[in-house]
Amino acid sequence: MNLRISLAIAICLSFLTVSDVPAQSKTRQGSGSGASRKAKLKCSPQKLFRGDTLTLDMTTPHGGDLAVRTADGTDFFVIYSTKVSPATRPLMDAERFMRLGQLTLVTDETKARPWVYGREKDELIFTKTGWYQVRLSENLMSDDGSPLHTCRVYYVHRRRT
Repeated sequence: MNLRISLAIAICLSFLTVSDVPAQSKTRQGSGSGASRKAKLKCSPQKLFRGDTLTLDMTTPHGGDLAVRTADGTDFFVIYSTKVSPATRPLMDAERFMRLGQLTLVTDETKARPWVYGREKDELIFTKTGWYQVRLSENLMSDDGSPLHTCRVYYVHRRRT
């Protein structure tokens, strides 16, 4: 139990080290593979409303981990390559995702598990108005130097008028 809590704290702290800049997309280089270093991530549209579809365009191949940091700072792991828990399932297999050039997330349908102790079930990701950061890497659950690719969108938690 203490190991699980310590691991969760360490992972949360690793996310705090990435600066949250207002640029639409950026890449932080690390010591990961050359293929992943070349990966790019683009989010569109930049402003979303409830029920809209977020389109992620990525060069291939790219890393197998995808997460979304919400407006309140909660991280949701959408696709991941390691077993987090037998009770959780990613949106798709990481190996298949690494070869995918485009992924869509519908704001009022897409669920994932929040990376928060005690919140064990999948929840809707888009629930609060504000900036959301999409994060793509070979390994988001580590600070091993894997390249990190990000893009940001502004989400409004109401239907488009």
